Formats: sequence, structure tokens, C-alpha cells
Amino acid sequence: MATKIENAEMNDVKEQLEIAQENAVEAGKTINRANRSMVRNYLRAAFSLQRAGLEALDALQKGTENLTYSLLDRAENAQDKALEEAGDRLDTNVARLKEARVRIQDRLQEERGDLNESGERTENVIREGVEIGSKVLKVLELRIETMLTELMDMGRREMGEVEERINSLVSRLDRELEDEIRPIANYDEKTVDEITGELDDLDGMQLRTIRAHEVNNKNRVTILRAIDEQLAQRDELNIAGGKSFVDRVEAGVERVTKRAEKVEATVEKKVDELVNPIDNYDELNVEQVSAKLSTLNVAQLGTVRAYEVANKNRVTVLRALDDELEARAEKALA
Repeated sequence: MATKIENAEMNDVKEQLEIAQENAVEAGKTINRANRSMVRNYLRAAFSLQRAGLEALDALQKGTENLTYSLLDRAENAQDKALEEAGDRLDTNVARLKEARVRIQDRLQEERGDLNESGERTENVIREGVEIGSKVLKVLELRIETMLTELMDMGRREMGEVEERINSLVSRLDRELEDEIRPIANYDEKTVDEITGELDDLDGMQLRTIRAHEVNNKNRVTILRAIDEQLAQRDELNIAGGKSFVDRVEAGVERVTKRAEKVEATVEKKVDELVNPIDNYDELNVEQVSAKLSTLNVAQLGTVRAYEVANKNRVTVLRALDDELEARAEKALA
């Protein structure tokens, strides 16, 4: 900016000099016409003025150069000062960062120590928790084992009672069937006279049953002869009444068959009640099955659970069964 101003000033000076020259020429012409001596003096003065102007212009150029150099020096000094200040600020910031790093390291060291202490405390708490958990687990395992033992004992007792009832029923039915098929009680323990004394009370089918048994076992001639005599008498009576031997045999077979079917149906019903405690189990939903559990004994609950696991394996039903078994066990322990 200063250089532009100086150039403008120099141009103004040049213009003024040119004007002065023109004026001097005109004046010289005028003076020349008037007086050559005055013209020479005037020209001499003009030349002196021009020289002075040139000297002034040279001085102005030198001043401009000096001003430019001064501005450059000031700019360099300002730049050096700015760089120095920036370096100082950078050093200050580096020092602050170093201090912050030291503080952070110290803080991290403190935190690490706190974490180590906290980790030790946590480890101790976890170790104590594991020990307590192990003790609780052992107590629970012992309690569960005791409950299962009680349940198994209850199941065995109830199964034994059911088996006894079934065996008793089968024995009774066997005795009734045996009485039907073998009409003389304790036949093998009786003597010949005792057996022959009871033949009069038997019909033809019963006599033939006893005869077949006698032939296959002791095969005593006296008893066989007495039975044959009784059969001959029965045949004569039946023939007189119009009833053939085949009819009598068929009637006896039908009677025995009906009795055997009745026994078989009764046994199957009892076994089905034991194996399938809940009627139409597969058609029942979860709520219906759960509602019937309280009516079952422990053995039946175990049977239903085993069947459920082997078939639909419904979690809700199994949970209800386990809850019912646990309640029975707690009641038994109480």
C-alpha cells in the first residue's frame, strides 16, 4: 500500500516537471523573442529546477526503498514474534498434556488398586456364594432323595395293595371257576368212599369232568366204575326226558365259557384301572387331566407320568404331576 502511494507521488512529480518544462519552453520562446540573455538565464534556471526535481525524485525513490525495507523488517519481526509466541504456547500445552498424562496414570493406578481390592472382595463373595449354594444343593438333593424314597415306598405299598387285591380277586374267581369245573372240593385229598358219596349230587357234565381228572391222575377203578354207573343212570333219565348227550355237553361248555369270560372281563377291568388310571386319557386336554390328578394314588400318578413322557410329553401336565407328587411327599413327611 505504501509503495502504491509513493508511486502516485512520483507520477505527480513527473507530471509537474513536464508541465514545468512546457512552461519553461514557452517562457523561453517568449524571453528569446524578448531577450536572449534572459532566455539563457531562464533556461539555466529551468535546467537547475529540473535537476533539483530529478534529485528529489531520486531521494523519493531511495525513501521508498528504505520504507519498503523497513516494512519488511517489521513484518519479519512480527512473524518471528508470532512464531515465538506460538512456540511458547505449544510448550505450555505440551507441559499441560504431560501433567494430565501423569495425573491420569496416577488415577489409573489408584483405580487399578481399587479394582484389585474389589476383585478380591468379589471373589470372596462368589466363593462364599458357591459354598452356600453347594450346601443348599446338598440339602435339596437330600430332601429330594428322601421325598423320592418316600414316594417310591408309598408307590410300592399301594402297588402291593393293588396286586394283593387283584391276586385275591383272581384267586376267588379261580376258586369259583374250579368249583364250577370241579364240583367236589378238595377232590385230591378225599378218599374213594368220600368221593363216591358225593357223586349223587352231580349232573352229567360234572361227572364227566371228575372222570377226566381221575383218569389223568390217580385213575382209581372204583371211582371210575361209580362215575360210569352214575353217567349211565343220567343218560337213561335224559333220554327219557328227550335231552341228548350232545345237548348236555353244549350246555355245560356254554356255562363254563360264560363263567370264564366273566372272570376274564373282571381281571381285565382291574388291570386296566391299574395301568390306565384315567379313562379316555388320550382324549383329555391339559386342564381335564390336571383336574383328575387329586383323585389318584401315588402309584397311579407315577403310571400316568410315565405314560405322558412316553407319548405327548406335555410340559404343563408333567409339572402338574410333579407338583402333586411333591405335595403327597410333603404330606407324608409331615
